[in-house]
Amino acid sequence: MEATGQITKKNNDLGYGFISVKGHDDVFFSPKTEYISTDFGSLSVGDKVQIIITETERGLFATSLSNISKKQKPLTGVELY
Repeated sequence: MEATGQITKKNNDLGYGFISVKGHDDVFFSPKTEYISTDFGSLSVGDKVQIIITETERGLFATSLSNISKKQKPLTGVELY
């Protein structure tokens, strides 16, 4: 199943985290997750991600994960020289 979610927890020391997806339990990601156009170190709590979820005996797992591009807000009221 493909879904969009938001990273709610990330443990840098152990290399895992959790993603909140509306209508589902939290989804676990780890070194066994396939990272597409990103890597574990580039992810932060609050990032929106696109994932493919599989159900395991231990719960939901993100088999693949890609970071959804963050759109930068335009600078307003700032003069650039």
